[in-house]
Amino acid sequence: MKNEWKYYKLTKNTKTAMKFLPTVLKESFLEYNLSVYNSYKNQWIDSSDPNFDIEFGIETDEVIIFLKGTEFSKVSFKLQKGDTTVAYIKIAMTWGLLDLDVLHIKSETFDSLTEKIVSRLTLEEATEEELKIAFSSLPSINEKVLEIDSKLNNLFPLKKEVKRVFLSLRFDDHSKAIAFELEKFFNLLEIEMITGLGVEPRSISEKVVDRFNLQIDLFVILVTKTGTSNWINQEIGLAKEKKISSLIIKSGENTDFQSGLLNDNEYIVYNNISEAFIGILEAIKYLKNTK
Repeated sequence: MKNEWKYYKLTKNTKTAMKFLPTVLKESFLEYNLSVYNSYKNQWIDSSDPNFDIEFGIETDEVIIFLKGTEFSKVSFKLQKGDTTVAYIKIAMTWGLLDLDVLHIKSETFDSLTEKIVSRLTLEEATEEELKIAFSSLPSINEKVLEIDSKLNNLFPLKKEVKRVFLSLRFDDHSKAIAFELEKFFNLLEIEMITGLGVEPRSISEKVVDRFNLQIDLFVILVTKTGTSNWINQEIGLAKEKKISSLIIKSGENTDFQSGLLNDNEYIVYNNISEAFIGILEAIKYLKNTK
């Protein structure tokens, strides 16, 4: 087994050759069975398949997307003899350079395979200076920053996780529609949102108490233009009893809301609910960094 991995320039000739990559590969490896990996279907598509060129994903116009390194940035394929795999090959975009990675499984491909690809695609190896410029580009730096941030989070974990919020709301159609948007937002943050909604053969007050007996990390009060939950005082009392942090999200169209038991709490005002998302993120970040 042997691995070869190098970066090459994207010259005009290489870009032209890339437009015909499926054909180039099939012609270059007639003695092997060639297949391309489709990540969406999690399967290998054989070159004998009528849809091979389409599945390959870089025909004609799409090659421009590939060369810009945006949507289509990697293609993997393998070579086989019968049922025996002899090599895996990956062609990818990395900060404006073409990344060619060849894993030889069988020694028979050691000398010729990479050389053949380099020749057919007219590849020129990137110089040390070109590598330095590519890897100091802004996208490259951003990726490195995110990688460092992830490692630091692992070294210094946040003091508290926020996994579940309770949303207090009025049970009318308008408030439910706003709650649905909030739930989609919390789902993106991998936070479960629970409410008092849902028909159960018992009193609503019992149902609310049971909800609060779950591990609630944040109590969110939704004040829409139509008002608040009919059980708002009971919910506030339960939150205070269990020492759950509270956050008020209030519609700018509601001028009648009285904070009452929460008169010392800050609240987020919105006209469109998406305007509240930044404030919610700030509140969650604060909670995560407190004991």
